[in-house]
Amino acid sequence: MADSLMPYVQALYESAAEAGSTEAVEKDLEQLDAVLKQNQDYTAMLGHPGVTREQKAAWLTELTAGAEPLLTTFLTILAHHGLAGQISGLYAAWKDCVRQANEIETVLVETPAPLSAKDEAALTAMLESRLKRKIELTIRVEPDLIAGLRVRARDLVLDNTVRSRLNTMREQLVESR
Repeated sequence: MADSLMPYVQALYESAAEAGSTEAVEKDLEQLDAVLKQNQDYTAMLGHPGVTREQKAAWLTELTAGAEPLLTTFLTILAHHGLAGQISGLYAAWKDCVRQANEIETVLVETPAPLSAKDEAALTAMLESRLKRKIELTIRVEPDLIAGLRVRARDLVLDNTVRSRLNTMREQLVESR
């Protein structure tokens, strides 16, 4: 997502929060994101310099007919400012604004096998306690880790994997020679 869109997305979030329509806007943005991902040609046309801003605004208005009016107006504004070609990153930027507004930290957890719901809940509780904020886990399965977990947050990296311990032991053996 282009950084040039972030002020617009933040303004959309603030307007939606004031209107009490953040959930509706998020749902509509999620649907728009899915449509854009399935129709790369449409997305390309929104960025094409040969298509007028007015035509792009009309397409977006038609595409979002029935959506939250705040979102339709927002997309029209983007089109008129020459930013319609960048809307493929709107949903991700929206999610970032929601996390920031709710002080939620994204934490990446790499594990060699999927975590059970119980383990995921326990890990979430432990990390929220340690980081002293709400977190949103992103779990990525990395079979080459062998066992253990690697946790990456903004200010924290915990590597309790067998691979990490093996690397540490190897380094210690090399240094002791």
